[in-house]
Amino acid sequence: MMHQDAIQRDESDLSRYSIDIGHDQELHILSDPINSWGYATGNTLWTSAEELIDFFNNRYPKNHFEGKRVLELGAGLGAVGMALAKKGARVVLTDKAESMVLLKRNVEENFGKEHHDQVKVAVLKWGTPISRLPAGCQGPFDFVVGSDIVYGYKRNYRALLRTLREVEGQGTEIFLAIPDRKESKQIAGDLLNRQFLSERMSTIRKDHFENPVVIWRLVSRMENVHAPDTEPPAPVQKSVSDRGPRQ
Repeated sequence: MMHQDAIQRDESDLSRYSIDIGHDQELHILSDPINSWGYATGNTLWTSAEELIDFFNNRYPKNHFEGKRVLELGAGLGAVGMALAKKGARVVLTDKAESMVLLKRNVEENFGKEHHDQVKVAVLKWGTPISRLPAGCQGPFDFVVGSDIVYGYKRNYRALLRTLREVEGQGTEIFLAIPDRKESKQIAGDLLNRQFLSERMSTIRKDHFENPVVIWRLVSRMENVHAPDTEPPAPVQKSVSDRGPRQ
């Protein structure tokens, strides 16, 4: 069977649009909202990714990520990681094997084909050793990010937790943008809190038809942040326009 990277794919059904990532910069996104390429996930830009990009823009100056090492888990189209790469970070985008073709196309669209030092793309199945990633993709990392990656069965949560525990290091900050739905609450309020200290950094409320997006900051219990038996800071609530998934 021909490897999927070698297949010439028809891009006529893909959607193309630009998103503002702050500081007079844009990302050019290719998405597959009608699933013409046959991928179950990772083919659409969801609101959580855009809200995490906005969060970083509003909280940190542009040069905050200059030279930092960033790992994006469940990258999908790679929007969050690429936005940080545009701000000078050295980024590793990871997802399942089936997501690689569209993910790589988005990287090429924004950084060209010679992007090896700025943005790397690699397959990562949660729970597998990071040492299996290609050379230059194994860390250590200053930031680990993910948006709307918490879904499915409990075994997926546990695999994600194993990966997070492996990639964390002294000073590593983990940011997850998670829609406030039942399975998301389970991992943020149960499995993750057993291993990490969590701060609920922001709650972005859309209209009443949509689940709010909660942005969590996780650090190792070795770090000196809020004690586990104290309440995290009150969430920042703001209203934003109804964006929904990009089409």
